Parts: sequence; C-alpha cells; structure tokens
Amino acid sequence: MLAQDHDRVFYERELSSFIPDRVFDAHTHLWLKDRVQLGMPGYDGGDVGYKEYVACMEDLHPGRRVAALFIPFASAADPTSVAPGNEWVSSQIAAAPDCRASFFITPKDDPEWVR
Repeated sequence: MLAQDHDRVFYERELSSFIPDRVFDAHTHLWLKDRVQLGMPGYDGGDVGYKEYVACMEDLHPGRRVAALFIPFASAADPTSVAPGNEWVSSQIAAAPDCRASFFITPKDDPEWVR
C-alpha cells in the first residue's frame, strides 16, 4: 500500500530478522475522513479502519501478527467528535480480540452512562 521498493530492500536488510513474529502497537489511530483532516502519503484519503491498519502493517513488516491499542481521533475544540470517534474505533475492533481501544469521555458525560 505505502511501502516503496527501497523501503522493502531496507526492511529485508535491516529489520526482518529483528522484528518479532508478534507485534503490539501501543499507540495508533483509526479515523473517519469527515471528522479529521489527516492523510497518509499514498493513501486515497478515505476512512481508516482496522482493515486499512492491517494492510499498512503488512506492508511495513510483512508476515507479522499485529495487534494494537487504538485511540479514537477527537478534538477538544469539537466535543461532538468524541462519540463518533469512540463508536468508529469500537466497531472496527469488535472482531479483533487481540486489540484494545481507548474510550474518551468528557466532563459532560453522564457517569452512569460511562460506567
């Protein structure tokens, strides 16, 4: 998806024997394109969910089993971004039992609902 030929050559020469068979990414994001102004070089700019994450990781370090802690994208300047970010990430990892996700709350959230 994003790796170029020189990236693959470098990976095989320098990293392939170093990266373990199982990788846990402790900080990564999934996002909805209409909620954040982000992009990745070589990516079409659509939503980035679990499927896109797995494809990128396979491209970066092929053949490794990857899991992650996903963090929703939300903006303190836009409190309405919190719920959609939480919902997107939770829906994306529902079928990924090795993965985890952060869940953002705001001071205005009902404590009973949070519990």
